[in-house]
Order: sequence, then structure tokens, then C-alpha cells
Amino acid sequence: MKKILSCWIASFLMAFSCASYADAVTSLGPQAKQFYVWYINKQVNQVFPLLDHEIGRYVDASTVESLRRDYKRDQLPGGADYFMKVQDYDERDWLAHIKPGRRLTFGDAVVVPVSFGSRSEVTVLVFFTKQHDGWKIIKVDDMLPYSSPGN
Repeated sequence: MKKILSCWIASFLMAFSCASYADAVTSLGPQAKQFYVWYINKQVNQVFPLLDHEIGRYVDASTVESLRRDYKRDQLPGGADYFMKVQDYDERDWLAHIKPGRRLTFGDAVVVPVSFGSRSEVTVLVFFTKQHDGWKIIKVDDMLPYSSPGN
């Protein structure tokens, strides 16, 4: 009887854990959108988001630390805004048109494509991982073809 009860409790806990994980992963599209609304609004208000302490609500601490270190050395990767992957954009249009796509799960990482704009749409891939205090962005990549540094 104890074995049956133990198996039943273990099964229940595993099912509950999987369901809560799935619910958390489902919320990553809205979380990505919330991050970009915050991020673009900071830039509109002439605040550099990378130096704002609130960025830690959305982005992994080691990622923020690395980006801040590169910023201080004037060596941010890519020659464009790290989180947007562009140099210039229409803030109003992009704020009104932030569209998270279907998420993809790879082990402990979840990738959410996020598209911006209504005229010339740009899409980035936002990588999330589960931290002790929630899901955090660990990386953002563009969807552009490879271009060698000499081009």
C-alpha cells in the first residue's frame, strides 16, 4: 500500500511540475514583449537601458555584466544595439508592433522570435534560461545572413 501511495504522490508531483514548467514557458512571449516595451521606452526617454538597474528583472546578471564591461571598453558586439540588432528604428512603430512568435525549447533554453515594426519588419531571436528568480534573457541574436568582418 505504501508503494502504491508513494508512486501516486510521485506521479502527481511530476505532473504538477511539468504543468507549471509548461505554463512558465508559455509566458515567455509576453515576457519578451514586456522587456522590449520597457527597453524601447527607456531609449525614448534618453535612458541607456543597459546601465539601468531594472534591466536585471529581464536579463541574466552575467549577460548584463559582460555587456556593461564591453560597453565601457567601447566594444559592444555587432556595431548595433545588442538587444535590437539595428542602429536606428522608429520607436513609435516598433512599440506598437512587437510580436513574439512561437517559442522553441532546447533543453534548458527557450528561444522566442520577436518581430518589430509594421513597415520593414525586423526579427530577433531571444534566448531565455530558467534562473532561481525566474526566466531571464541570456542572449539575443539576429536573423541576418552571415557577413564576414571584412564586408
